[in-house]
Amino acid sequence: MKRELEERIQIIGHQLWAEMQSQSTTAGQGWINRLIVQLMADSQFRLQALRFVDTAPVLVYAQHGYELMR
Repeated sequence: MKRELEERIQIIGHQLWAEMQSQSTTAGQGWINRLIVQLMADSQFRLQALRFVDTAPVLVYAQHGYELMR
């Protein structure tokens, strides 16, 4: 059962990757455009997103430091 699930996940992953590769750059930018529109429309969302962007490197570094100390 576990092997069948892994195989199915691999098949779906390859299908998604192939679909993504077949899309033009413009089509792939759709989610970015939607994000920008949402950021411009909602100041609270924009504030939270910018806070996340500012702190994400620190969070990654903190996790890395934690793993090194283990």
